[in-house]
Amino acid sequence: MKYQIVNAFSKNGKGGNPAAVVLNHLSSADEKQDIARKIGFSETAFLTKDAKGFAIEFFTPEKPILYCGHATIAAVNILLQQGAISNGNHQLVTHAKPIDVLVADEMVYMKQDFPVFQEVTQNETANLYHGKTKLRSATIARNGVGFLLNEAASVDDVIAANPNQKAIYSFSENNNLIGTYLFAWNNGVLFSRMFAPFYGINEENATGMAAGLLGGWIHHEKKIKEITIEQGPDRNKRGVLFAKTVSHQNVTNILVGGEATVIQESEL
Repeated sequence: MKYQIVNAFSKNGKGGNPAAVVLNHLSSADEKQDIARKIGFSETAFLTKDAKGFAIEFFTPEKPILYCGHATIAAVNILLQQGAISNGNHQLVTHAKPIDVLVADEMVYMKQDFPVFQEVTQNETANLYHGKTKLRSATIARNGVGFLLNEAASVDDVIAANPNQKAIYSFSENNNLIGTYLFAWNNGVLFSRMFAPFYGINEENATGMAAGLLGGWIHHEKKIKEITIEQGPDRNKRGVLFAKTVSHQNVTNILVGGEATVIQESEL
C-alpha cells in the first residue's frame, strides 16, 4: 500500500509536522487504524473520492480522531499537486461536520468554528508540567475537538517545560480533550508546544486544530484577529502556523493555514 508523506506547516521547505496521506484505500476502520499504527505518524489521513466529492478520515496511532488540522493541510496539498483541485473554496466530507478549506495562491487554509471557552483553575493543571512551569492562565477551548490552552509566563517556561505525560493523559481523558497546548508571546509571535498522550502523541511540531482554538482565544481576550504561531522545541523542525478570525453574515470562524512540503511517496 502506497502513501504520501507531507510536512504540513513547514517554512521554506523546512520543519513542520509530517502526516501520511493514503489515497482511495477502501478498507474497514480497523484496517485503517492498523495502517496508521504501522506508519507511526501522529496522524494519517485517508482520502477517497466519489461522485459527491472528497471524503477524509483521520487516525492517530492509538485511535480515530474527528478532525486534524495538519493532516487536512497535507491532504489538500496532495490534491493540489495532482491537479485535482485549484484555487477557491472546497469541502471535505467527514463522519461529522464537513471541513471547509480555502486554497489561495498555493496556500491552504482550514476553516474552523469559533471556539467556546471554559476557564479552569491553575491548581487543577499545575501538575501537568510537574509543577515547575509558571502559568498565567488555563482555559479549555472547544470547536468540535477540545484542548487545554495554557499560557506560560515566558517563552523560557515553554522551552523548559517538562510535560507530565501521565497527568496530561488523565486530564485529557477526564475532560474529553485531545491534549494540552502550552504557549507564550515572543516579540509578537506565539511560541507553543503540544502534548497529547491520550491519542498516542507525546509531542508534535504543528497542530492545526489547537492553533485555531488559540487564535479564537487570542481574539476573544485581546481582539487580535491574526496571529503567527511557531510550534515545537527544536528550531530546525518547528512548524509555522497562521490563524486569523474572519466574520461573514454575523458568523465568525477561524482560518488556519500554512505552507506544506510534499516529501516523498512511501510504501507499507
